[in-house]
Amino acid sequence: MYEPDTDATTRSEPANAWATIADVAQLAGTSTSSASRALSGRGYVSSALRQRIMDAAKELNYIANEPARALKGVPQSVIGVVVTDLRDSFYADLTSGVMSATRAKPVIPIVLELGRNESPESLVTKLVSMRIGGAVITPNSPQLGLRLTDSRVPVVEVDRRFSRGRSDGVVVDNISAGLTVMKHLVRYGHRRIALVVDELEWSTGRDRLSAYRQSLAENQLPDRTDWVIEVSPEDHTGVARRMRQLMEGDSPPTAIIAANSSTAESVLRAARQIDLRIPDDVSLAAFDDAPWMTLTSPMITTINQHPQLLGRMAVELLLRRIAEPDAPFQTIVADAELIERGSVVAPR
Repeated sequence: MYEPDTDATTRSEPANAWATIADVAQLAGTSTSSASRALSGRGYVSSALRQRIMDAAKELNYIANEPARALKGVPQSVIGVVVTDLRDSFYADLTSGVMSATRAKPVIPIVLELGRNESPESLVTKLVSMRIGGAVITPNSPQLGLRLTDSRVPVVEVDRRFSRGRSDGVVVDNISAGLTVMKHLVRYGHRRIALVVDELEWSTGRDRLSAYRQSLAENQLPDRTDWVIEVSPEDHTGVARRMRQLMEGDSPPTAIIAANSSTAESVLRAARQIDLRIPDDVSLAAFDDAPWMTLTSPMITTINQHPQLLGRMAVELLLRRIAEPDAPFQTIVADAELIERGSVVAPR
């Protein structure tokens, strides 16, 4: 479904109103060829004129279009695709969806990675220098979307939202998905349910935790802080230690929810280390239908977010934004799907 962003603003300038070398030359009061020589560092320009040109470029926030020669004569628009981790199947599938959506479009996608804790500064400069027509991003913080929109780059945020009112977005209804997986466990008779979660600085993790606690309250189930295991990505040792503590208690949980595929991997590794059998000793449900989840025994019950579809929707939304830069910003909220497999059984 579509959600208009209530704090939407209209653009006062057209998208991609880049400062050109002709603009720099005009402000500096010189020719385009002189400006080109000064900015490229190739050819003679007097020191005084060079300084005037550099001052004009700084005032106009001019960034050289490095790939212009390579793309000269090519009618397509370049769009940036920025994802968090291509090793993660969710981001790989999302990128695949973007690529498939652009095949029949006049668009060339350029894919870049931005790590969870990586600063976006150099990446934004690189994208802006390419004169991209827009960007599909999975932001790791507010800075990426804000820096791009400050440079008048149309942006679609995917999976999580940081810059409502300045960009469009495509997200999954994580509250609904979280309630769905909890309902599934409760239907099997589970009353002691633990959650392994990371990314609480992002809306995805926060919403899944919120849904977990909402369902506990609605079903009058125990809400114990020690049953929420907050972990750092790939902190397998920490997960094993916390799970051992949980399962050795007087009333251990009978089911565990892993809030994404990375935490699901950590739970499975931990279960193996502490000789915990799934689902005989504890049931497991997860988010993200990673390919490996059908290779385990039992296969993993999970929430499929259909990341390829998210990628395709993001491209359509971005192309609409490029064509209609003054349209109200909006967020598409997509439904997720519970896939029932063998890792959830009634408690024993």
